[in-house]
Amino acid sequence: YLKLLHTKLEISISSSKLYSELEKYYKNINTAESIQEALDAMNSRYEDARILICGSLYLAGKVLELNE
Repeated sequence: YLKLLHTKLEISISSSKLYSELEKYYKNINTAESIQEALDAMNSRYEDARILICGSLYLAGKVLELNE
């Protein structure tokens, strides 16, 4: 269980901070430089992978577009 909090002044978390927080609880964490790189890695490893997208609808739409 990981709980990430933010204040009104800090509305996001850097990728390096997120990675270091997740690393405390999970052993198998992977990073990617782009959405396409992440999708390629997921699709090559897991046949029926499900992806949780945390962000804007624009981001979700871009992931869907690239994952066709």
